[in-house]
Order: sequence, then structure tokens, then C-alpha cells
Amino acid sequence: IPPPATLFNPDKNIMLGTAYISILLKRYYGKVANDSSRIYCAVSAYNTGAGNVAKAFIGVSKLSRSRERINSLPQDEVLRILLTELPYPETRTYLRKVLDRMSLYR
Repeated sequence: IPPPATLFNPDKNIMLGTAYISILLKRYYGKVANDSSRIYCAVSAYNTGAGNVAKAFIGVSKLSRSRERINSLPQDEVLRILLTELPYPETRTYLRKVLDRMSLYR
């Protein structure tokens, strides 16, 4: 775990944040077939943790079982579930903000 001073260093913070989102996209959600669904889940997990994302879909923190459910749903239903079932309003707001701004960075 990096010390707080590292997290307040912009270069190191960006490096650690991009490494973490990469881990979420590849290791945690790499088996999610739909690209958009994978991004929705990884962005949500970045803010609240993968266990809370799993809970939104299946009620418990079982990542492998939640991936099965995610893969059985169309991407718009995955997004709807995340925006209504994630346990924290902060994460639902975070997901909306990130998705609204993604096109600015492409």
C-alpha cells in the first residue's frame, strides 16, 4: 500500500490509478464479453470495489457468479442495474459522471 505522500504526487497517483483500472478491466472483468459492460463494471469497481459491483447483480460478493449474470444481460441492462442497484449513491453518481465525460477524452 503506497504511503499517503505518494498518492498526493500527481504523477504517481495517475500511474497507480491507471494500473488499478487496468487490473479491473483485465483481471476482474476480462471475462465480461461485452466491451461496454466491462467498462461500466470496472469504472464502478474503481469507486466502490468489485464486491459491491457483484452485490448489485447477485446480492453477494461472488465475482465469478456475477460475471455469469453480467454476460447474460444486454449492455443497457447492465448499466441500468449499476445505476439503480449499486449500494452507494456516490458510486452511481461517479459512474454517470465518468460515462458523461468519456467522449471528451477519446
